[in-house]
Amino acid sequence: MRYTFKRLPAAIAAAGLALSACLPAGAAESLSEDAAQRINAVRRHVAQCGDATAVIAPLASAADAHAPSAAAPLRAPLVWNARLAAAAEQHARSMAEQGFFDHVGPDGRRAAQRADAAGYPWAVIGENLAAGHATLDAALAGWLRSDGHCRNLLDARFVEFGLARVEGHRPDDPYRVYWAVVFGRQVRRPEPAMARY
Repeated sequence: MRYTFKRLPAAIAAAGLALSACLPAGAAESLSEDAAQRINAVRRHVAQCGDATAVIAPLASAADAHAPSAAAPLRAPLVWNARLAAAAEQHARSMAEQGFFDHVGPDGRRAAQRADAAGYPWAVIGENLAAGHATLDAALAGWLRSDGHCRNLLDARFVEFGLARVEGHRPDDPYRVYWAVVFGRQVRRPEPAMARY
């Protein structure tokens, strides 16, 4: 599933919730660097969703390919955002601990509300989820095969992202691994008015 939301700047009310990723020291930085490298390779090399070759090629060359594909439109590289990562972590952890897989949490909140709670002042927000994929490459391949998820990955409106991978520990869990990535663009704050004399 894919959700993309828009909102007017006046409607923003950031709640500022401090969430910490439950990863060992250094693991969050490693995940953010690896995710940025791989997701941005997809954005550089995939021309459009539905291209069957797009599923594998960008993932295989993610580590060393920096030039965009001639067929792919120029898209800004996504930059890691800790608040979006906190929103992703909260939802991935909730799915793993509570045994569900959906964009809507048991509390009724969606990606937009989770971004609000993490203090991200969004203008546009989107979310991709995956479950049962042990690696980021496997999750990315699944998202590329899904039109809605692929559109989120390639959407030029998004300029920041946060990603989380959480392992479940319930004995009856069919997935074991949950992924959430939240894409966003922050609201532009108006420049302070300059007095003219």
